[in-house]
Amino acid sequence: VVSLWIFSGTWGFLAVFAGMAAVAQLEYYRMALQNGIYPTWKLGTIGSLIMYAAAASHRPAVRDAIFPLTGTITIIYLLLRQERKTPPTTMSDVSTTFMGIYYFGYMPSFWIRLRALGPMAPGTLFSLFPRVSALAGPLVHRVTTSGADIFFFGAP
Repeated sequence: VVSLWIFSGTWGFLAVFAGMAAVAQLEYYRMALQNGIYPTWKLGTIGSLIMYAAAASHRPAVRDAIFPLTGTITIIYLLLRQERKTPPTTMSDVSTTFMGIYYFGYMPSFWIRLRALGPMAPGTLFSLFPRVSALAGPLVHRVTTSGADIFFFGAP
């Protein structure tokens, strides 16, 4: 089952991953509600699901704009919230809401972004890293020089 999920393609991966993350996020918000904290769980969960869908798109502006837009809409709602069942908004409500959005929405969306990249061309991986000898030369010289200085000046 897991192999089928991993090799299912971007949208299949997105669907299963979003389902699991939504369940985990709702559990987090439910635990907060049991402790007397009232996060905006609907907006947080919907914002996270939209972040997942945007992460699979090929438009960088959409991917980068969803997180700030979710935060802005959520904070405006929290500032203007006036429900009879809910007490006035506290800092704990705000921080719990944003922790859920960040931890269950923004960070996992990068897994979907990585999944949507597709395969790399052969030889591309090694061009991403500088040559080891270019970095190792000055570092080895500095370490050996420092070691010699410490040994020479530190010897009794």
